[in-house]
Amino acid sequence: MDLGEQFKEAIASVLMDLVKSLAETLNAILVRIFVSYPDVKQPAVLEIHQDVFLVSLALATAAAVWIGAMHMFDRVDGVRPLVSLLVAVAFGAVAPELLYYPVELSNSTAAALAPEGSNIVQTSRFSFEILLVLYIDVFLLLGTVMIFVARDFYLMLGVALSPLIALMAVTPPFRRYADALTSIWVACLLIGPLNVVVLDLTMALMGSSMMDTPHYLWGLGGIALLFALPLILLGAGAVVFAPMTRVVRGGTKKFSSGVRRGVNRLHNNQRSQSYDRERNDGRNRGNRFRNQGGD
Repeated sequence: MDLGEQFKEAIASVLMDLVKSLAETLNAILVRIFVSYPDVKQPAVLEIHQDVFLVSLALATAAAVWIGAMHMFDRVDGVRPLVSLLVAVAFGAVAPELLYYPVELSNSTAAALAPEGSNIVQTSRFSFEILLVLYIDVFLLLGTVMIFVARDFYLMLGVALSPLIALMAVTPPFRRYADALTSIWVACLLIGPLNVVVLDLTMALMGSSMMDTPHYLWGLGGIALLFALPLILLGAGAVVFAPMTRVVRGGTKKFSSGVRRGVNRLHNNQRSQSYDRERNDGRNRGNRFRNQGGD
C-alpha cells in the first residue's frame, strides 16, 4: 500500500470515528429528550405569566369600558363580547394550573411508549457502512434534538403568554394569530409520543431478519422521519387543530347567547312588572276619584 492510500484511509478513519462519536452522543440523548418535558409551573414561567396577566388585565379593562359604552349607545350588542372577554381573563388567570395537565399527559404517554435500550447507531452498525449515510444521520439527529429543545421552550412560552393569547382569541382581528399559536402548542404536545412510536417501529424493522432492505437504510429512514414528522405536524397545526378552536368559540357563543337570553328575560320581566304596577296605580287613583265624586 502506497503512502497516498494510507493517507486516505487515515483521513477516512478519523472522519468516521469523529462522526460516529457524535452520532452515538446524539443517540444517547434521543429517547431522553423525547420523554423529557419542562415544568410549566416553575417560578420563572409563573413570574412571566403574572406580568403578562397584568398587561392583559389592563387591556381587557379598557376593552370592557369600550364595549360597555358602545352597548349603552346601542352601537353593538355588548353581552357576547363581554362574556367572551370575561372567559378569556378567567382562563388567563388559571392557565398554568390548567395547562399543566395536558403537558403531564403527553409526558406520561411518551414515557409509556418509549422503547427500552434503543440505540440506532449501535444496532445499525454505521461504522461499517458508507460515510455519507453516517453524515446524513448525524445532521438529522442533531436537527431532531434541536426541534425538541425548541419544543420545551415553546411549551413554557405558551403558558407564560397564555393570558395574552386568550385575549387575542376573543379579538376578531387577532383571532387567527391566536389560533396559530394555540395549534403549534398542541402540536408540541403530540410530537413526543409520535416520535417515540416512530423510534420503536424503526428499531423493530432494523432488528428484523425478514426484510430485504438493508438495516442501515431502515435506520436512515427512521431518523429522517424523526426529524420530518415534528416539522410536518407543526407546519400543519393550524389546519389540523383549527376545528378544536372553533369548538371552543362555539361553546363560548352558546354560553353568551344563554346569558343574553337570561338578561333579556329579566329585563322583560322587570318591564312587565313596572307596567302592571303603573296600571294598578292608575286604576287605584281612578277608584279614589270616583269614590270622592260619589261622596
